[in-house]
Amino acid sequence: WTFKAAVVGTFTCKTIDPQPDYFKQIRKLINFDVIRKAKLKIAVELMYGTGRGYLDTLLTEDGGAKVTTFHNELNPLFGGHHPEPDAHGMEEVSQFVLAGKAQFGLGLDGDADRFGVVDKSGVWLTPNQILALALYHLKKNRGWTGAVVRTVPTSHQVDAVAELLGVKVHETPVGFKYIGALMESEPIIVGGEESGGLSVKGHVPEKDGVLACLLMAELVATEKKSLGQILAALEKQTGEFHTTRINVKINPETKDALLGKLKAGLNDVGGLKVEKFITTDGFKFLLPNREWVAFRASGTEPLIRCYIEAKSAKQMKKLETACRKILAG
Repeated sequence: WTFKAAVVGTFTCKTIDPQPDYFKQIRKLINFDVIRKAKLKIAVELMYGTGRGYLDTLLTEDGGAKVTTFHNELNPLFGGHHPEPDAHGMEEVSQFVLAGKAQFGLGLDGDADRFGVVDKSGVWLTPNQILALALYHLKKNRGWTGAVVRTVPTSHQVDAVAELLGVKVHETPVGFKYIGALMESEPIIVGGEESGGLSVKGHVPEKDGVLACLLMAELVATEKKSLGQILAALEKQTGEFHTTRINVKINPETKDALLGKLKAGLNDVGGLKVEKFITTDGFKFLLPNREWVAFRASGTEPLIRCYIEAKSAKQMKKLETACRKILAG
């Protein structure tokens, strides 16, 4: 059809259906045979989004899974909620899984580029954990070769798994465009970020939530274990990783002075010696025992985002207190 746009002129629009080509591509990357043999029961949170008819269809028709969908209808307002597959957004799926009605849960955000995963125990797994599991699966079970790439504030859990598997790690600034650029220039098994974006070798260099969810289904089917069990076994070798992100409001008048202080570097954070100072994107301070903190100023709001990773929940809280003290001036 044609339509007129103010000032610019007349345009002709053509409707296309990307699903056949997309499904063809996904079938090259995912082992649906192993998923079908496992006869999985999966809860899928579609959040009224563009993933409707994609993730659920691939799991049922190609994977032979028994799928129960949530919010699988068109709603431009997303039911009045933010279509985020985080712990809150996946709560209905968590309760469904916890009741024993599904083995695990998968979810997508509104435009299906980010993912959410719920384990057999009803626990939401972080994107950091999913990235580590994806690398483990593709390297160990699929035998893929190459490196892994993550952004500056993404967990070093994937680094620990990479070390176990003999895989090189690349670190990029925040933004999947940096991950994608590296994936186009050299062999990368998987690339991801803590905000829930992931892609793999042989796919488009852009985040794909459907693909990430299918990889987790394939992992469960391959190992015949829950994601929690697989993660726990990995953590016996790497140790635990506890992560959090806090947003701290700052006085715009003192923002430059504070950023200058961070730019100059810190000798310690909460009494822990800074072993390395990274300024790839913001200010990142590596501490002993694979712990670290990072600070990034918001470009639109008077706040600084602080990312923290520690080996225990207690230590994470201590580092959070230390970071708040640093930002208080």
